[in-house]
Parts: sequence; C-alpha cells; structure tokens
Amino acid sequence: MMPDKRVRANTIALTTIKILAFSTLFILVFLIGYLTFRGLVKEDVSISPYSETKNQAIAIYSGDSNIKRLTWDQARTILDGRLFSMRTISGYDDDILLYVDKAALPMLSSIFSLSEESISESAKIVTAADANLKHPKGSLYLTLASSAKPSHFSKVSLLTTVIAVNEKVTALVANKKVGIIDFENLKELEDGTIVNWSSLNGANLTVQRCTSLDEVSQTDGGYFITTADKVYGLKGVDLLSIRSTHLTNNLTLRFMSTPAIQGGKYGGIGSIIVNTFFMIILSIVFSAPVGLGAAIYLSLYAHKGKLLFLIQSGIDLLASVPSIIFGLFGLLVFVQTFGWSFSLISGSLTIALMICPTIIRTSQEAIKSVDKSLFDGSIALGATKIETILKISIPNAREGIIGGIILAIGRAAGETAALIYTIGSGTEVAKGLLSPARSLAMHIYLTVSEGRGLDGAFAASLVLMVIVLLTNRIARLFSKKEMQ
Repeated sequence: MMPDKRVRANTIALTTIKILAFSTLFILVFLIGYLTFRGLVKEDVSISPYSETKNQAIAIYSGDSNIKRLTWDQARTILDGRLFSMRTISGYDDDILLYVDKAALPMLSSIFSLSEESISESAKIVTAADANLKHPKGSLYLTLASSAKPSHFSKVSLLTTVIAVNEKVTALVANKKVGIIDFENLKELEDGTIVNWSSLNGANLTVQRCTSLDEVSQTDGGYFITTADKVYGLKGVDLLSIRSTHLTNNLTLRFMSTPAIQGGKYGGIGSIIVNTFFMIILSIVFSAPVGLGAAIYLSLYAHKGKLLFLIQSGIDLLASVPSIIFGLFGLLVFVQTFGWSFSLISGSLTIALMICPTIIRTSQEAIKSVDKSLFDGSIALGATKIETILKISIPNAREGIIGGIILAIGRAAGETAALIYTIGSGTEVAKGLLSPARSLAMHIYLTVSEGRGLDGAFAASLVLMVIVLLTNRIARLFSKKEMQ
C-alpha cells in the first residue's frame, strides 16, 4: 500500500507541476501573440460604402501606398483647396500635391459641386500623357475611370455611398444626434430590425424606407441610400455617413522610420527609437562600471561587519524603491540643481541610478559563485589580487554579470515614471546630451493617456519588445557561453 500511495502522490505532484507550467507557457504565448497581432494589424475605421458603385465615373490614384481610401467629403475638401496636408488622412506630414486630368475636369466639377475654376486653383491640370507627372509622398491624381492607370501610382477607393435622411431625423435630442451609422446598424435598418431612429441617437421617429430623395424630404423619418454628390446642398435632407472597418497594416517600415510630429499625434516613431537607444546606451555606460566596481569591492574587499550589512541593506532598499521616487530625485538634482533641465542626460543618469542596485546585486552574487579555489590558486602562484580579479573572477562570473546587465536593460527600456520628470518629451532626435527626448515606453504611455489611439501604441509596444530582445541577444553574445 505504501508504494502505491507514493506513486499516486508523485503522479499528482507531477500533473500539478505540468498544469502550472503549461498554464504559464499559454499565458506567455497568448500575451506575446496578442501584442504581435495588434502591433502588426489594425482595424482601419472608415466612413465607407454600403454597396459602392463599381463603375464610378472618376478614379483617384495616389503616390503614397498608405492611402487606401478617401471619402467624398475628403476629396471635395482637397479639391476645394481647404486641405493642404496628409496628416489627417495618412497620418504623415506630407504636403498634398494635387494633379487633375484635364479630360476629367468637367466630371469632377459635377460630382463634387465645384466650379472648374476653383479646382484649377487648387490642382495642377495635366493631360493623361504628361511625362512630367511626379509621384512623391502626398501626391494625388484624379482622372476618368476609363483612363489608363498612371505608372507608380496606386488606386484609392472613393467612398461616396451615404444615407440620405429627412432633416428631422438629425435633430438634436438630449445633446445627441445621429451623424454616423455603423455598417451593422445599416443592415438592421434594411431588414426592419431597427424601427425607430431613437435607437441610433436620432429623433423619436419611425424608420421609413424611401425610393427617392424627393420622398425623403417629404417623409418624417424617411431614408434613402444614395451617393454623396446627389445629397450635397439638398434642402430638407441631411447626410448620414456609413462606418465600417478594414484590417490593414499597423506596423510599417515608414512608421518605424518616419519621425514623430505634433507631439507624436502624427507621423511615425523613427526619432523615438533612436532616442530610446541613446537613453539605454548612456544609462548602461553610466551604471555598469559603477555597479561592477561596487560588486567587486563588496565581494572581494569589504570585511564582514555592520558597515557591510548596512551597505547591502541600502542597496536592497534602493532596488525596491518605486521608479517615480527616482524620477523626483532626478528632477530635484539633475533638472533643477545642476540646471540640465529636461534632457537626455538628466533622464539617462536617473535611469542609471535606478538600475545600478540591480547590477550590483547580480554581479555580486555572480562573483561570489566563482570557486574560491581558483582565486586562492592564482594568489598562490604569485598573481596580485587585482590581476586575479580581472583574469579569474570576472571572466568566470561573466554570465551572471551579463545577466544582471540584461535585466537592467529591460528595466531601462520599459521605464516611464522616472523619465516623465527628467528626460522631457521631445519627439525629434536628440542633438546633444542637453536636448529633450522621448523613449518608446514614454511615447506609448503618452499616446494612450492623451487619447491618440491604441493602434500606434500597440505598434510601438511591438517595436519596444523587439528592441529589448535584440539588446538582450547582443549582450549575451559577449558572455562566455555564447563566445565559445
């Protein structure tokens, strides 16, 4: 009976360990997989078509592959000369360079309710065979749908389908009114699931499907699906846009290489990546020599006693101090007392102080783990203590020391609280030690806290995760195990 109980207990223990191990592995895989998916792919919300006309009279082409679609209102604003930058369309700081095919000018004038003279003032009128047609970022080319596609330009969908409703539907009710309808809600309107506009924040009117715009203007609660150009400027009728989502690339090469603009609201993270590397390198340069030197002293020179106990207790205490405390210290000392203001050097020194205890403790334990007989043998053969430390202790403790530095790199790269008060939030590449900067972790925090969208934050998170993995891998290449 006794052996059976032991076998059963061993089986239960082993099963429990496997469940815990696989649960942890599942959580890690799920977390990394989710961050990777959200970093690479985003839901592109657009005011888009319900049953878009395939045979449109005009076509729009762009020299920027990031622009996939334009709404009728966006295209009209551009043609009218009231939109000069691609910031709100593509997210990048490109000036709009507008070309219009001369043959398409009358059609554009009709579709967008603009005079040919007005369009000519905003755009460069060209012919389809114009050899000088340029295609830099921000260029748009409008032509007839029957014309040949210009080389090096990509097709842009023109989203014109809208819902025309009686103007009473869009009346203000309790400080709310309907203006945009989701694609799913439109389906419910069509199949009769939604019977009152109040379900969509509209007026308390019965939904009625009409067959013409004239019927819409005369029917309270009436609606009719049509194109924006037919509704624009029509009395008694308002326009509702249709919103749908499309999966598009979130993390692109351009996003990673383009500098951030307007405090990170537009553009990419290229400059922020560079600043992050600057901050990590400077922090390690400041902290690693000090931490390693302190570890050598505490392990091989300091005598056991109350003083050593107090020093090690202080180091342990510093390792557990919240990072925001280091931020306040950096603000008081580096930013104000030293007069370095919010700068790269202030932030890097603050992070260096914060990660120094981690490097000291891990290096100290690594040095202590080296076989004492190697140290004593080197001394016995006539080597000095410092020679023994440099040629015996440090090489044999290299893996542990590198491991401590890797932990420090991970903490430095992911730090936010300590940097908010010290490094500033400049989005340009730091031109010197006294220039303000912004790290990726800070950028992620500010992007989310200021309501600038989660897509950019997830893309930056994925980049940060890759940077930490790369720096860890590079650091391990210097370890003894990897070098052999």
